[in-house]
Amino acid sequence: MAVTKIIPVRSTIEKSIDYICNPAKTDGGFFVHSEHCAPQTAALEFQNLLRQSRAGGNTIGRHLIQSFAPGEVDPATAHEIGIKLADEILKGKYAYVMATHVDRGHIHNHFVWCAADVVDHKRYRSNKNTYHEIRETSDRLCKDNSLSVIIPHGVGMGYTEYNAAKQGTSWKAKLRAVIDEGISETASFEDFFKRMEAQGYEIKHGKYISFRAPDQERFTRAKTLGEDYAEDIIKRRIYEKYLIQPDTKTAPAAPSIPIPAAPSPSKPAVPVAPSQPKPKSVIDIEGNAKIQASPGYKQWAKIYNLQQGAAALNAIQEMGGIAAFDELFKQAIGDKMDLAQKINGIDAEIKNLSSLRNTLHAYGRTIDVFRQYQAQGTDKLKEKFYQAHQNDIDIHRAVRKTLSTVKQPLPTVKTVTGKIDQLKASRTEADIQYKRTDAKLKEMEVTRKNLYSVIRQNRPVEKHKSNDLIM
Repeated sequence: MAVTKIIPVRSTIEKSIDYICNPAKTDGGFFVHSEHCAPQTAALEFQNLLRQSRAGGNTIGRHLIQSFAPGEVDPATAHEIGIKLADEILKGKYAYVMATHVDRGHIHNHFVWCAADVVDHKRYRSNKNTYHEIRETSDRLCKDNSLSVIIPHGVGMGYTEYNAAKQGTSWKAKLRAVIDEGISETASFEDFFKRMEAQGYEIKHGKYISFRAPDQERFTRAKTLGEDYAEDIIKRRIYEKYLIQPDTKTAPAAPSIPIPAAPSPSKPAVPVAPSQPKPKSVIDIEGNAKIQASPGYKQWAKIYNLQQGAAALNAIQEMGGIAAFDELFKQAIGDKMDLAQKINGIDAEIKNLSSLRNTLHAYGRTIDVFRQYQAQGTDKLKEKFYQAHQNDIDIHRAVRKTLSTVKQPLPTVKTVTGKIDQLKASRTEADIQYKRTDAKLKEMEVTRKNLYSVIRQNRPVEKHKSNDLIM
């Protein structure tokens, strides 16, 4: 979930940029990005753009904050989402600086952009429509990255509940999480109810389905949780996993999971068949007081866990046995680490080249003015010319100093842009591979956990200790 807030900047644009680019907050400046300006000279370049704007007003920029739920997103993903958000809402027309702050418990993005655009120097219009566009774009990007979003309008949470959700004390937030987990872990509507009850929830049937957690005073109607939690939508979400159309009267039994015979030793190891459903976590029977108090629920949970154990055994057998599974598991961990390192390296190179490109843009834009300044015959003429073109001259001096450390001859903007495009293509490919590897690793972790959990739950205490499987 990302929360957005936009603030007008009227007099402290330099302080705002310095604050958001603080190395202590941005991992030494690693998570800083800019377009149409360099972070070091952005305030001066904003002033130059504003001077060319015909429209009045005392707003010199906008400061947008995009905050993510604690623990929900890593810094690299948050930074990538921030860049995409800025590109979409500003459409390449405004100079901006964006930074991701990683020094607190919750990761958040800061954006500061000039109030005048770089095309025709028109002012940015900030109103309800533009803010809704920012909010909707932010929500869509969060969904694209499998992050939660704020509940749609009409079934939204109030301020009190929102604060409770942020603190982790909201009944509705907890109920949503339990329902989502229940949907992913069950194969029928009837199974879903059993799992909800096993989690300690009391269920009230009627015109609207309602749930009440232990110690909760009132029931919560599912439809008040959002459009994805109405009874008919919950049914659809359960049955869509198996491409079965829901029966509004009776729910079909959970599909059985066969245990095939072990492959011959000569058969090469193969990955889990794509047609198999994703592994689902077993239920902690011993640690659930509600299950322990109900023989019926306990029996259901044991059967459910055995089904997951059978599916885990099936998957491991198809990979060539436990030893082969272990090797694939270690390989997946290594592949994920290598890809993460590769992505970080690409991101660092893109960041450096983007900064160089912005500096080259500023250099090319101001060099003619600086040459005219140098051509003035006397100090008095130079001073007069400087007063009329102070911003451009100061910007040129700053970027010239920066470029003095760059290997000569200087590359062209076109060359740098071409390298950035190539790196972005490589980054996209590496990101796809990383997400696939991460998903595969998570499934293998669940498979591994399920098999050994079922083995422990069903193993006699005194016997077969020498036959324990160890990973």
